[in-house]
Parts: sequence; C-alpha cells; structure tokens
Amino acid sequence: MDDAINASFNISDNGSSANISFGNESNTLTYDTTAFSSVYVSVKTMGGSVPYFGFTPPKEIDEINIDLSAWCSSIQNNTTLIEFNQAGLMPITDFIIEDNIKSKIEQYIEGRSPSYSLVQEPYIVVFALFKDAKIPREFYVQFLTAKGETITLMHSVLSQTEYTNEMVEQIINDWAEACSKLFGIKILHRFFTTTDIGTRATSDYPYKNLFSNAENYRKIIDKGILYIVDETDKVGFSIINDSSFLNQYAMKDIVDKMEYASITFEDLIDQEYYITAL
Repeated sequence: MDDAINASFNISDNGSSANISFGNESNTLTYDTTAFSSVYVSVKTMGGSVPYFGFTPPKEIDEINIDLSAWCSSIQNNTTLIEFNQAGLMPITDFIIEDNIKSKIEQYIEGRSPSYSLVQEPYIVVFALFKDAKIPREFYVQFLTAKGETITLMHSVLSQTEYTNEMVEQIINDWAEACSKLFGIKILHRFFTTTDIGTRATSDYPYKNLFSNAENYRKIIDKGILYIVDETDKVGFSIINDSSFLNQYAMKDIVDKMEYASITFEDLIDQEYYITAL
C-alpha cells in the first residue's frame, strides 16, 4: 500500500477547485501506513448545495478521486455552522435588550413555563397600605401592561407617622399626573390595611424616579421599534411603533410631540439601559 497521502484544496475569489486524491504523490507531508492492510474513506459535505455533493460511499483510499469544485462554488449562498469554538457561544438573551422578554426566554430555557395572559386594557394603579386602618405606611405604584405583566414603578415605606387623607390623595394625584405625561391610560387608586410593612427599598426599582423625570423621557425609533427613555436613569420602555399598539396605551399623541433622544439604539446596549417591552 502507498505510504503517502495527498489532499489538495484551492479556493479563490475568482474560482473554486477542490480535488481530493490519495496516492503516491509529491508532498511535504508523508505518513507511514505500513501498519494497515487497507483503509476505506468516505467524504461528507455540510452546507453548500446538496445536488452538487453530499456523501460518498466508502472506498479504498487509493481509489478516492473526488472533485468538489462545483460544491465549493455553492457554499457562498448556502453556508452551514459546523463547529463551535470552546466558550464560543453566547446565550440568545445577551442579544435581547428588554428585561421582561429576556426573563421569559430564560425561564423557558431553564424548563420553567413563563406566564402568559390575554391582551387586556393596561392601567396604572396606586396602592396605599394602612396600618390599623388609620396611618398610611406604604405606597406602591404598579403598571399593568396590555400583556398582563406587572411592573412596580415605586414602593415607598413612609417615615412619617401621620398622613392626612389630603396628603394621601396628593401623592396619588402627583403620580397620576407624572404617568399621564407618558401614557394616556387610566390610573386607579386602592387602599388596603396591613400589619406586614415591607422593607424593600425604593432604590431597588429602576423606574423609581419616573415621578420626577417623566418630562425628561425622549424617543428613539429603530427598525420599527419605539423606545422612550430617561437618559439620566438609563431606563425606558419599548413598543412596536404602530398606531394600533400605541393606541393601547393612549400614547400616540404624546409620542408624536416627544423630542428625540440624544443617543442611539446602540447606546442603549452599550450603556446597559433597563428596558421593559410593552
């Protein structure tokens, strides 16, 4: 049996040729095959055009003579991923900017079933929690989206021991006014009595300053998606830039009058903005 194996590939921009032949030819690489009495070889291609090539039945190594030129020419229009380098993969969630969408995909990947709701009328609700039905001790402001998701905009444990009804009403009105600068949806207020006062700090909530920064939100439109963002706190919302979606939140007129942001979509990624999809 021959003790030299030669395989040659020559691919260029002007043309492609790829011939595989085995035999006793001149080459800088030689392999000692005296330990084998016979070797069978088959060739399989991935990607490219299947009619040009695919898989060959095993043949004696010295009978192999295959022309892959036509197949090589077809690779440009039909590539196939055939190998990953170590640590070469990135999770798909790294390419998703919206935190709530990213969370649902992560749940699915981990084998947990993400929750889904039918489309509903979105609204904002302000909760006032009282202790002993007299003293207001906590406020929650929550945004219920058209997809049935709940976004806590603010949670505050009050330091004052005495709040009058007028003060409670003023907090509710202030938040309603702030939210109305971004969304034209209805704003509700609810009152509960509790002895279990929460301890989570308001600073844990990305949208905690929407109350004071609502007028500072600006818009970015990229590939059919509208982003309204607060460039100070690096937070925002995204929604399909279409009247039917914008009207769900009664925000089309608001967005039409909104100024454009000084940043781009790429900045949202580079600066790690916290974005919620509506």
